[in-house]
Amino acid sequence: MKAKIKIFISEIEGVWTDGSFFINGSGNEYWKFNFNDLTGINLLKKNKIPFLLISGEESEAEKKGIAKFGIKSYKTGIKNKEKFLNDYLKKKKISWSEVAYIGSTIDDLNILKKAGLSATPITSPFYVRNVANWILRAKAGEGAFSQFVEDYLEEIGKLKESF
Repeated sequence: MKAKIKIFISEIEGVWTDGSFFINGSGNEYWKFNFNDLTGINLLKKNKIPFLLISGEESEAEKKGIAKFGIKSYKTGIKNKEKFLNDYLKKKKISWSEVAYIGSTIDDLNILKKAGLSATPITSPFYVRNVANWILRAKAGEGAFSQFVEDYLEEIGKLKESF
């Protein structure tokens, strides 16, 4: 890590979830989130590090899951995550070297390469693990985001004082 991280950005599906969703016989959609990832959000807030959650999906179930966590910094329905983030970072005057990004799919490869710090859950495909700076011990949907934040804070010597 060369530059100071100014923002954490996370894909939702494949990081906050295990990538699965469920549809019942009535057509209702369900997503499974893990409350462990709230620890990561709380640690970022305590350290005054902004964050953004992004998703290519446009799902009411996903939005309700995010709302349940009280998260307001998110964007869903993104068809081109890299373009969206280029525009977002330019608007916020943040360079890619100041971004910590966690993703898990082929759509994240260029973003993982551009970010100053990148990570992926252990359950991501090999071609994603090959480009990420850090391969996390946590599986997708099992606290991977939180582990990313905790490992970063440990790396910069701020984890213990964050509790």
